[in-house]
Amino acid sequence: MRKLLMVVFAVALAAGILGCPQAQQRPEPSPEQVRAAVREEMRTPETERVIEREVRRFQTQVTLEQLLETPEGQIALQDQLEKVMESPDFKRELEQRVAEVMEMPRVQSAIEKAVRSAIMQMVQQGGGGGGGNGGQ
Repeated sequence: MRKLLMVVFAVALAAGILGCPQAQQRPEPSPEQVRAAVREEMRTPETERVIEREVRRFQTQVTLEQLLETPEGQIALQDQLEKVMESPDFKRELEQRVAEVMEMPRVQSAIEKAVRSAIMQMVQQGGGGGGGNGGQ
């Protein structure tokens, strides 16, 4: 039984190798064939839609950039930012994010370093405003 399986496997392997002559491989397309395929793909409705969408997106981005470079655009942007910053939702979200940041160990460490540095500067400069009147 085992020999039969080995023979069947060997025959199948030989048939697979011999049954796939090298002539069946696809030849590489010529440069002209590649150009023709690209031209054909570029003319499909889907490709045209993608190109049009990207062109519109780029034009919108350029228009916005140009608008924001003008004084009027900067004023309009500033007005909108002020409106957003005055909204209760923004204030609530900002407070929540600040509280989250303040809980981060790296931020707490940075604050501690800044406080220590400020205290050291005050001590080195003579203590700063002791509050007394020279013992009077």
